[in-house]
Amino acid sequence: MKTSVWMPLLAALSLSACGVEVATTAATVGTLEAEDAKRVKQQQEMIEKQLEETRQLTEARMRNLEGATSDNTSPDATP
Repeated sequence: MKTSVWMPLLAALSLSACGVEVATTAATVGTLEAEDAKRVKQQQEMIEKQLEETRQLTEARMRNLEGATSDNTSPDATP
């Protein structure tokens, strides 16, 4: 009779331990995914900043080229 009382109790304790492990694992995975998302967002912001800087440099070079071209084609320019 004593074994019938202990078996459900032992089974309940075993299952509750599994639940704690699953919950801990899920929390750890969630934390890692949040950190990865933060890192990806930082990389995205850095790439967008670099793209903007490149765009500004390209526009400045185009303005310089247009200015140099217009100086050479003006009627006052000497050959």
